[in-house]
Amino acid sequence: MSKRNFMFFIALVTALAALLFAGYGGHGINNGSTVGEIKAPKEVDNILRKACYDCHSNDTKLAWFDRLPIISIAVRKDVEEGRRHLNFSAWESLSPTARKAKLWDVYNVIRAGRMPPISYLQTHSKAIITTADRQILKTYIDGLIIKQLADSTALETTLSQYNSWIKSKAVSRRVSPNGIAHMPAYKTWQVMSATSRFDNGTIRILYANPIASQAIQNKNINPWPKGSVIVKAMWQKLEDKEGQVRPGKFINLQYMVKDKRKYSSTGGWGFARFDGPQLKPYGDVLILATECIDCHKTVEQNDFVFNLSTKQSSEKL
Repeated sequence: MSKRNFMFFIALVTALAALLFAGYGGHGINNGSTVGEIKAPKEVDNILRKACYDCHSNDTKLAWFDRLPIISIAVRKDVEEGRRHLNFSAWESLSPTARKAKLWDVYNVIRAGRMPPISYLQTHSKAIITTADRQILKTYIDGLIIKQLADSTALETTLSQYNSWIKSKAVSRRVSPNGIAHMPAYKTWQVMSATSRFDNGTIRILYANPIASQAIQNKNINPWPKGSVIVKAMWQKLEDKEGQVRPGKFINLQYMVKDKRKYSSTGGWGFARFDGPQLKPYGDVLILATECIDCHKTVEQNDFVFNLSTKQSSEKL
């Protein structure tokens, strides 16, 4: 190889190396400022930093391969999406209730093996969550929950609500702002599961309409077939000093209706909620098009349905 060709070769390799390590967007991730960061015990903080912070904080640390062309574009997109859903660097901007809900989500997706994503762990092995890590997180979250024992006021409210429901006449047809109507027949559908959330003190029963029920039996739930309807009925959880748990006042009904074409902007699902014994339609079209799917995006790989496998193991819908 002549000296001229050799110099050209060196220049070419240098240029390619510069291109590779500059990336197309990797350096474009703006870490910004950290205001109101989550304050947790050291052992919890260590887990969050190793497994969550690169995508869910303003303290993203990129590996050299995260800066490579094409890859860096995907990395930046993932980080921006991760921060939008949950940013530990802006934790104090959330209400106390929202913080508990977010921590519940964190624990659930980690417990289910959905976070960190397998694709991420393949190149970031230090982010692996161990069984011991999961127990540390659960113990921490358990410690944040203040259990309120059922008192006479709560029991009287529940009884009064029940008696009013028994005496009430049929209510007029309830329709969500996005057009989804309340379906009274849900009470005759197959029960998918009964769940309890310790973070907000609620008990839920999930019902599947005949199409959804058949899909579960056939293990055909990813994606769910058109016409599937899932209804979650939610009550306040009352617990006495012996640890006995019973339903309290009724809170709401929540609907997921599958129609890939009609609800294409929200993952193929239409969402609706009806609050209180009066089943008052919740929200507006914009809220229903964003609020629910923003949460369910964390389980996009499960067709946006939380923790329901063919074994019907569920903690949250």
